[in-house]
Amino acid sequence: MQVQPTTSAQIPATPSFAGPSAGIASVPLFHAAWLFAAGVAATNWIWLRPSLVLFALALIAALCVLAALRAQRIAWLPVAVLWLLLGAWCAWIEPHPSPAPALAALSNGLLRNVEGTIVDAGPVRGEIEQNLPDENPAQSPSPDPAQRPTQRIDLRLSTIETVTDTTDSQSPVSGNVRLTIRWPAPDPNQPAPQPFQCGDSIRAVARLLQPEIYRDPGVWSREDYLLSQGITSTATVNIDRIEMSGSPSFLAQQSSAPFIPHPLWNEWEEIPPALRDPQLLSCRISSLQHAASSRILALPAAMQGLPAPLRITPDDAIMLAAMVTGDRTYLTHSLRVGFERTGSFHLLVVSGFHLAIVAGCIFWLAGRLRLPRIPATFLTILASFAYALFTGFATPVQRSLLMVTLYLLGRLLYRDRSALNTIGFAALCLLAVSPRSLFDGSFQMTLLAVVAIAGVAAPLLQSTVQPFLAATRDLRLIAIDNKLAPHLAQFRVTLRLFASALQHAASPSIAWRLFPASIRFLLGFIELLVVSLVVELAMTLPMALYFHRITLLALPVNLCIFPLLLILMPFALITLLALLIWPAAAVAPAAFVALLLHIGVGLVHLFGSFAFGDLRIPAPLLVQSATFVVLLAVSIVFAHRSLASNSTQGVGAPGPGSPQTGLRPGGGDTSRLGTGEGQSHLRPIAPSISRFFRNGWEALRPFSLGASRIPWPRQLAWLALILAAITVVLPHPIDHPHNALLVEAIDVGQGDSILLITPDGKTLLVDGGGFGGGPHQAPQDFDIGEEVVSEVLWSRGIRHLDAVALTHAHSDHMGGLPAVLRNFHPGELWVGNNPRYGPYEELLNEAASLHVRVRALRAGDALAFGATQIAVLAPFARYQPGPVPSNNDSLVLHMAYGATSVMLEGDAESPTENAMLAESGLQSTLLKVGHHGSITSTRPAFLARVAPQWAVISCGLRNRYGHPRPEVLQELESAHIHTFSTDLNGAVTFYLDGKTIAPHSISGEFNP
Repeated sequence: MQVQPTTSAQIPATPSFAGPSAGIASVPLFHAAWLFAAGVAATNWIWLRPSLVLFALALIAALCVLAALRAQRIAWLPVAVLWLLLGAWCAWIEPHPSPAPALAALSNGLLRNVEGTIVDAGPVRGEIEQNLPDENPAQSPSPDPAQRPTQRIDLRLSTIETVTDTTDSQSPVSGNVRLTIRWPAPDPNQPAPQPFQCGDSIRAVARLLQPEIYRDPGVWSREDYLLSQGITSTATVNIDRIEMSGSPSFLAQQSSAPFIPHPLWNEWEEIPPALRDPQLLSCRISSLQHAASSRILALPAAMQGLPAPLRITPDDAIMLAAMVTGDRTYLTHSLRVGFERTGSFHLLVVSGFHLAIVAGCIFWLAGRLRLPRIPATFLTILASFAYALFTGFATPVQRSLLMVTLYLLGRLLYRDRSALNTIGFAALCLLAVSPRSLFDGSFQMTLLAVVAIAGVAAPLLQSTVQPFLAATRDLRLIAIDNKLAPHLAQFRVTLRLFASALQHAASPSIAWRLFPASIRFLLGFIELLVVSLVVELAMTLPMALYFHRITLLALPVNLCIFPLLLILMPFALITLLALLIWPAAAVAPAAFVALLLHIGVGLVHLFGSFAFGDLRIPAPLLVQSATFVVLLAVSIVFAHRSLASNSTQGVGAPGPGSPQTGLRPGGGDTSRLGTGEGQSHLRPIAPSISRFFRNGWEALRPFSLGASRIPWPRQLAWLALILAAITVVLPHPIDHPHNALLVEAIDVGQGDSILLITPDGKTLLVDGGGFGGGPHQAPQDFDIGEEVVSEVLWSRGIRHLDAVALTHAHSDHMGGLPAVLRNFHPGELWVGNNPRYGPYEELLNEAASLHVRVRALRAGDALAFGATQIAVLAPFARYQPGPVPSNNDSLVLHMAYGATSVMLEGDAESPTENAMLAESGLQSTLLKVGHHGSITSTRPAFLARVAPQWAVISCGLRNRYGHPRPEVLQELESAHIHTFSTDLNGAVTFYLDGKTIAPHSISGEFNP
């Protein structure tokens, strides 16, 4: 009988991520990239004149040439210095975003006529108006106010009104402003508002202002964010103050109905005139995105008759639009929170992973259509580029597009590709274009993820799982065994024994198809587990640094969600294409998408409901971050050494004594198993299933790779990576003076939030800021407690608060406290005498769910709080609150440390102040002025009794209440009290050492 010849094509190859030279020294572009990045990072602490650096670059380049010719063994040293200096030089010469100077000077809050062209236009959406002033409770809105249609546009100005003592004229100006256009309250009898379009020329009367920011340590800056988009000023404008240039007043009709743009292909007909203007072209593409998103948002109405599991809800449509089109306009905080808590928010928006799926689907489809390699590659690249543009061309998508392009081109040019070299080249390209992008959190996360996969996970898998995965192919082809390492050959023999037993017990298809497939599935799951674990460990640093989260459940969530997304994304794209071509045909794929989406969202909500899975921590110190980077580098080195170690041990080489003939020793027909030929030789040695159970350990020993067979570099790679993650989460001491009481007035805009840290480290937060000023607060996408107050606490290294005090239940004091309770789990919540009102009840319920003790305080109570003494001055025991919260409900505290003290008055008004005059112990060194500097508080008699040396007012810049009132400022000045105000000075910190007070303002400004 003739033996089937064995060729190299029949031998399953182990997938290679790093190429044949897997050593870490064989990736020069990777080394060049991290050296370039190190040079960019050094510019944060070092500044040199760029011309001097350029001269040094020329000298080092000459030295590199000399070393290459005369001293090649040390040539790496000048080359490394060259890349370091090159990175620093590129960072120093990169222009920083800056406001248009003339426009910034005119953005002073005066009403001005402005003219310009719309270069970006968002969709019309409903927005809830903020609360009215609390001085007029009768005007407070209902708890569920109606939404007003609004539209956000970016206007490129051509002229602006300038006013002098003698002239009032339109002057040329350059720069962009962001306008929020508001229509009147919706009226069912009126048609829908007609949105402004890209390229429209308009004239508006606007009160231009530079973006408001919270001047606190560690808080995100909206001004920097808008500057990165080229926006200098902002304004909110009513529709009756806008008209189309050269036409009568453009008054849109009032309605809250959503606007659906005309068909997409008509949009493209309008684009050619704008091709000369990149901003208008970008705006047109954005309009296409919003138009496609509106089609998805209309899906729920078309699927009303389907069962609930197959029906897309409005929330599902919003998530699907964000996931497929990149339009996050309608993505609210309530929809994001579950994904944020489980570390899976990247799945909800168009990210690099989504683009990789799209590229993979296109490449697979091109293969099914039997397109040649080169056309298929360039078709995939072009289609991926078009999709990236359509989804907004966000920075993470740009990076993913570059990586996909390099990978696909590498497939054409090289047989073996080094992933680390590819990553290094991509990083060099991106950093050369924009060196400062190195400090962008999304860039760091993308880079860390791909480096962890290619540098750690891939070599670890190549030396463990992937050889076994490759060995499961063509089990019946015995000749392959001679080409493999002994333990892999034994593994194949073991699988064949199992398959032979299964063939006798069941059927050949189960034995030789289903059984190997199940083994491959198990090994593939192990691959996914290893990759996910490595990525999650590598993501510890950016997650802690930028999001202050350690998501313990991110690994199981992503293990479930990633495979689901691989199926969901192609069907979601099919749904979108059907909506654009034939909307009625989109219902069928949309039903399947709805089912997958409900499964994914259900898993996210399930894991997100576990409180222990979402830990909030301060950002790591610089030394912790540096240690993480070093340990990650050590892990990469040892992971590649493990791969090299396996290569020296003969992985993939034939076993000892086995000839390179493709035949097993002993002769005989061994070409195929499981067929009619050759099975008689195996039947005598095929054991029964019971025998396999009795000797299972011996049969599986080659696959188990016990500890004695794991090379030590692999263990060290895992150890270094785990230690890197542990280093990031280790607690560090709270940043506070050990010989003084720290009192910090946090800049929360028009609200109150005061942090106190005693010399022995006890922490108390009084109020948490918020929006509004009355009993209600409209739903907000921006949470003051999460985005401002918590950031300030984390910047000081605080993980846990000893106590939180709520002065009274107005939204500008209470709105941020729910997030603070969730993030810092205080031991106690101190409250005064507040009416049991809706939002206040919700706060108490939140405290109860977090097991926070609620402690009611009254005048006369005294507490020892660390090294300080706290006396409660109000509310009095006889005080009875009204039906709704009021300023006189305020909890007034007096904290003393040695001979220094601070009075925290909340919003107490003159009736409460007059009642406190009868009490002793009012004298204080520092006064937190009551009610943001309103005329209703800090009356002369009370101020004289308190007799502070210093005062601080917490209020928002250009607030609508006129706080602080000039009368109050005059009283403070007349009493020779040094006064700070958060609207002018930002966050203000006072250090009370028991004898004196030392103030410090984040702005460095102080007007005594």
